[in-house]
Amino acid sequence: MNAQIPLETTGVASPWRSWLIGGIALAALLGGFWYFNQDTAKRPVRSAAVPVRIARVTRHDMPVVERTLGTVIANTTVLPEALVELAAKLRPAMAAQTA
Repeated sequence: MNAQIPLETTGVASPWRSWLIGGIALAALLGGFWYFNQDTAKRPVRSAAVPVRIARVTRHDMPVVERTLGTVIANTTVLPEALVELAAKLRPAMAAQTA
């Protein structure tokens, strides 16, 4: 009943075979990285010199135009009241001061 199975048929790989498969996998991984990260378009060559302009300094107003979308929120608000209501509120206070 206890049959002896030879070592070659168990699927155990020899050390050189696992190193060979690992090396091929590493080469494929590095090749894929190089292939997908290379620049296909040629980059333009820049010149080292930067153009510079010289002018006199002047001080003057500059127009500012803002074109934006959004909500404007005031820092302070005022509640306008009619003069008739204001006079009605002030009469008792003025009467108390004169008495």
